[in-house]
Amino acid sequence: MFVEQAIFTSVRTGRNEGYQIASASPGITLAEKRELSQWGPGHDALYDPRPLADSVNFHRLDSGRYCISRTLCGGREYSGRGGYRIYTHFFLVPESLLHRFCFHPLRVMEAAIVAGRADVLTPIPDQLEPAPLVGRAQATNVAQVERLCQTIGPEKLATLVCAALKTETLGVHASVPAHRLFSGLLDLLPASHRTAFSFTTGLRVSPRRCYRLVALPDNVEEQRQAVRLTHLTVLDLDAAPPPRFAARSGWPLMVYELMRTQRFETLGRVIQETATATETDIDLLAEQARARIDRESPMPDLIAPFSA
Repeated sequence: MFVEQAIFTSVRTGRNEGYQIASASPGITLAEKRELSQWGPGHDALYDPRPLADSVNFHRLDSGRYCISRTLCGGREYSGRGGYRIYTHFFLVPESLLHRFCFHPLRVMEAAIVAGRADVLTPIPDQLEPAPLVGRAQATNVAQVERLCQTIGPEKLATLVCAALKTETLGVHASVPAHRLFSGLLDLLPASHRTAFSFTTGLRVSPRRCYRLVALPDNVEEQRQAVRLTHLTVLDLDAAPPPRFAARSGWPLMVYELMRTQRFETLGRVIQETATATETDIDLLAEQARARIDRESPMPDLIAPFSA
């Protein structure tokens, strides 16, 4: 399948200079270009100042297509001002393709990176052609979830699931790389609920880019500034899990119980089965799944969640 693509970066053209849509494939509409320009990150937009820093970003366009992008440093600014030129490659993905990847945007970007389609283009062509994008993904990467659970523990991972479901905008601080953390979070949600979570793994918080999930840096003052700008809720996974996001019921509790008892294959099967479910309420999906699990192999009674 082919997807439309565009590049947003700092360039000097015959008519304009600075950050703009520098190149695009012909299937992107004028309205979509305007929207991409609004979301496009400018100078110093990455929290990480290192030259190899990058960010994967996801949101839905007003047109209905999904925008999956990668932002990275693309050399020095042509203008000579300090810092690196910020370079963002947008891919406009139809729902049919996202469905092939079980609505997991990070899997789509991984496929694009492996195919060499998300690197910095030098020079930038005057016009891009639609990019071929092949591959598919399972509903849940069970091995990845298990490794992440071993790294931060089932309580904190279930806390992340609960906080994501309960908040309108969540800023997450953790020592685990954001790409890995957000990928694990999406793995633990039903595929039908994943597109509700727009996210960025490394862009600075900005009122122009209203992501539902953002990764916060270590710098406390920058965290405070993010809260001031967008009134987001902060979850620090390097600290003790806050009681208000304890996984005590519904989907987060089911996820917690299966991880705590190391039934990762069962967890993966449960999430796979939700792909064909007609129920849309995530907590009712958990009840139905729990009933099936108990019929097949009852889960042991655990100590009250988050008390040990």
